[in-house]
Amino acid sequence: MGKDKAWLEMDGKPLLQLQIERMEAAGAGEILISGPHNRGYEKFGAPVIEDEVAGAGPLAGLSAGFAAARSGIVLALAIDLPRMKTEFLRWLLQQAEGMDAVCPESDRGFEPLCAVYRRSACLPIIKRRLAANQLALQGMMGELRDSVRLRVVSPTEWRVWGQDMLRNWNRP
Repeated sequence: MGKDKAWLEMDGKPLLQLQIERMEAAGAGEILISGPHNRGYEKFGAPVIEDEVAGAGPLAGLSAGFAAARSGIVLALAIDLPRMKTEFLRWLLQQAEGMDAVCPESDRGFEPLCAVYRRSACLPIIKRRLAANQLALQGMMGELRDSVRLRVVSPTEWRVWGQDMLRNWNRP
């Protein structure tokens, strides 16, 4: 996109602020921001956690965030999902009861950056994949599907909150 998506605005607010507000309203007890310290994210009042491995993409951010989280349950939410609904995040957290991961699926495959993970079950797999330079999130989700209790949320289930809720902003 050529610019930091955290600062793109929707309804007069930066996307990062909107996502933090949604997560707080959904009941998240702790908010961590995955990203570099030199971008000004600290202004949003949450700790900024840098990637454990530079240049390793979202998997490195998940690994660092999971390792820093105090809670055993982690809700990952990408910054570039501007139409996300708080009610859906709350519902997603409820679906995690008795599961190791809960992840929506769309026509593009798994949506691992809008998912809930049990840290103890998922972090070892994420760290191993990161160490092996297996960075693809779809591959990670395939391994989680085969290794842990994964609840896949079908489009029929999540689209009641909006057809474009999981559409990201990758182009201006």
